[in-house]
Amino acid sequence: RTREPHPAGRLWLVIASNGMLRVAGGASSVLVGVYIADLSNRGHSIGAGLVVTLAAIAFGAELLGAVPLGMLSDVVSTRALMTGGAVLAGVATLLFGVTQDVSIFVVSRALEGLAAAAGVPALLAHLTDATADDSRLRARAMSYFELSLLAGLALGGIVGGRLWAGFNTGAFSALALLYGVAAFLLVVGGVG
Repeated sequence: RTREPHPAGRLWLVIASNGMLRVAGGASSVLVGVYIADLSNRGHSIGAGLVVTLAAIAFGAELLGAVPLGMLSDVVSTRALMTGGAVLAGVATLLFGVTQDVSIFVVSRALEGLAAAAGVPALLAHLTDATADDSRLRARAMSYFELSLLAGLALGGIVGGRLWAGFNTGAFSALALLYGVAAFLLVVGGVG
């Protein structure tokens, strides 16, 4: 049985959404630090140690979830995992900005780490599968994937700072919207 080729236009939507997810992830890390500093300046008994702990929780959750969620992409649709990861990250980010409760901060950052663990391996599996019959397209797609990752990481801090300057705690909602747009692109681009 011959596979239907993946339309290249949809493939680029998936890569663009990866860039958006990386921007959102970087911006989220910046917003967490700025928000905690703001709470500390307003008299809450929290500080820089919490920022470091929350970063460790996010990366720890991603590390612990990467292998099982990566294996899950062999059983569950990569499209569902990619999109679900983006939606989960959006919900986690939104959750962080509507509270001042440290326990909710911990849950939020753990969810965001799990979202990355669900999305990235599935996204790579999707790109690999979608380019299985075209080695030149695969080389371009993987190069652009890496480029979107690096560009997203570089822009994330700038976006986070600008969102905070413009919206204060509303920046978390704006960032959740960015995650939502990325999820939509993954739904449309992940077909096939």
